[in-house]
Amino acid sequence: MNVFQIVFLAFILISLIRIIKQSRVNLLKPVEVFFWGTIWLAGGIVILFPAITVKLSNFFGIARGVDFIIYTSIIFLYYILYRIYLKLENLSKMIKEITTKIALDKDNEN
Repeated sequence: MNVFQIVFLAFILISLIRIIKQSRVNLLKPVEVFFWGTIWLAGGIVILFPAITVKLSNFFGIARGVDFIIYTSIIFLYYILYRIYLKLENLSKMIKEITTKIALDKDNEN
């Protein structure tokens, strides 16, 4: 095991511990715990057994394992960005509705 593997496995372990702690105080839903736990465990497996990425990349017709990881990461980041965008739009809509209601209530008081 090299330094890279040790450092990143420690990081993954810390991340998994944080997920467990957050789930115990109900900051994460069970679905989120499963999702993030799976992501971090998959990362740990890839770090421990890097040859897996070569097999996966060959299965998908990609030349190198590193390319497979990069493509997968980009797709994952776009998915997360899209989810954040949807939540932000929803919050913006809720804020507009609340401010409109408050303004109308104040207008009715006068």
